[in-house]
Amino acid sequence: MAKQKLTPEKRALLRKELAAKVKAGVGRSEILKSLSTRFGITTEGMRWYYKDATGTKKPKKAAPVAKSKPAAGPRPAPKAPKRAIRKSPAAKTSQNGSSLHLPEILKHSEGDLKRLLAAKRLVPHLEAATRREQELRKHVKSLSRELRAESSKARKLQRLIRRLARV
Repeated sequence: MAKQKLTPEKRALLRKELAAKVKAGVGRSEILKSLSTRFGITTEGMRWYYKDATGTKKPKKAAPVAKSKPAAGPRPAPKAPKRAIRKSPAAKTSQNGSSLHLPEILKHSEGDLKRLLAAKRLVPHLEAATRREQELRKHVKSLSRELRAESSKARKLQRLIRRLARV
């Protein structure tokens, strides 16, 4: 069976005592425990009264503005939806070949063009290789850090063994 609500008199008394304890500087948890047991409500319910008394609750959103009535008469024809203009991400010169423009291409001989195209096909492989190299360098750096830490531990243990062996 659900608990009964507080009567308006008990609610007023609860708010009065709560305000007095808050003003006296008593801790929040202590206030909640003592008043919730005294008035027979849960500490969760007591939190609502505490928030109301101390003003720590979040402000409510403003009521929406009343909309005016639409104008009488026929509605205008709907406008065609505007198409969004999408900007394409900046393409890399190594992927779309925009590094050589038509006038520059015409300056080169057929052998030069073949070499340029072969070089262009190799650029993605070069990029992948440099990325892999950077990853490996990072891995080497972390492993060398671990190696230094472990060798330091080993030296400390050797010193400790020597000290203990001297006795």
